[in-house]
Amino acid sequence: MADPQFLSIRDAGRRVKRSRRTIQRWMRHGMPFHWMDGRKFVELADLQRTLRAKLASNPTRPRKNSSLES
Repeated sequence: MADPQFLSIRDAGRRVKRSRRTIQRWMRHGMPFHWMDGRKFVELADLQRTLRAKLASNPTRPRKNSSLES
């Protein structure tokens, strides 16, 4: 088994195209994180698992095409 990959909050946000604040909110709501040298880090596998769960529980709705509405 490969060593876990840890990401800073900023790098985690960039990795899944979410803001740093969103990653912090996910951590407050239960996403596992680790303290290292006084900073919080997220394991890549946990980040991906959380993102999949968020996407599955809140699928995007199709947007209306404003050019067709006249």
